[in-house]
Amino acid sequence: MAAELDIMSLLNQNCMRNSTKAFYDLVSTTGPAHCPVFTIRVTVGSQLSGTGTGSTKQIARQNAVAEMFEKIVHDGRHVEWGLPADCEEALMIIDKWKAEISSVPVVLTQDSVKVSATQVNQAPSQLHAFFSLKGQIPPRYISVFPSFAPGYSTVRVTLSNGLTATGIAHSKKLARQIAAYKALKLLSATQDDSSPSESESAVPIELRVDNEDVAQNDEPEICERFIGNFPCMVTDTDETMEEPECADRLFEEYPSGAHVNLIIDMCRRNDWQYSFTYIESSSKIVFLCLPEDRVFAGYGAKVEDAQCVAAHQALMYFRMIGW
Repeated sequence: MAAELDIMSLLNQNCMRNSTKAFYDLVSTTGPAHCPVFTIRVTVGSQLSGTGTGSTKQIARQNAVAEMFEKIVHDGRHVEWGLPADCEEALMIIDKWKAEISSVPVVLTQDSVKVSATQVNQAPSQLHAFFSLKGQIPPRYISVFPSFAPGYSTVRVTLSNGLTATGIAHSKKLARQIAAYKALKLLSATQDDSSPSESESAVPIELRVDNEDVAQNDEPEICERFIGNFPCMVTDTDETMEEPECADRLFEEYPSGAHVNLIIDMCRRNDWQYSFTYIESSSKIVFLCLPEDRVFAGYGAKVEDAQCVAAHQALMYFRMIGW
């Protein structure tokens, strides 16, 4: 039975059966503001407790519960909590839970998917210079209405080579910067004919987090801190676009459940592992994680809306790279 449930469901099921509750206490918050680490303690009754850490409070709570279940196994009380009688089998289930808990956060907190504020701020000028040096038409930026995420600005960039990318942020300026950065990221992946010196100077590939401040009035939210793996783009003259102009409207139309079904079907056909992970925030944020460290963010009024946006971003990415 335990193998069929996630760790929080098993905890809640046991608490309901025993007419008790799990209490969570925030022990500490460490690390820089852009990458906090939460430590949370869970207590059930007077004898059971566990402590866990994580990049979000939800992850820290899950790790705390996992530690508590490990203690239950070591105390020999795991059968009454719905775990297998064999201790090794019970611990294997807990290890599987811990791996599932940590799989997405590990991807999101690795250096390869973190970006410094300076790199994001400089992205529009780098993108402009990239095409100017080649004597090509500069990027063109378009403000998209309605925005993919309520309360956010959405800016799309179109490049002279036909590639596009989108940035989503609280401010139009930051959305533009994010889109430009994503365009550079996409260019680095698609331009096989670029010389090493050219690609290194114009298209950053490996990025690391630092403590540099973001430009004034532009404070990135949690999803913007992990834009390294989110495909999107922008341009150099601001326009307003009510209807996306694209021959294939399936990919350009407003994100919907059809996009979620398409990406799931793609994963099944290619035998890919995939997961939608919800991040606690004032707005609903969902990360779609695919093989090869591909991570796509979605924002929305509801979790379902955020999933649609994440799936839409993924489909746009695969379309851009000619999948």
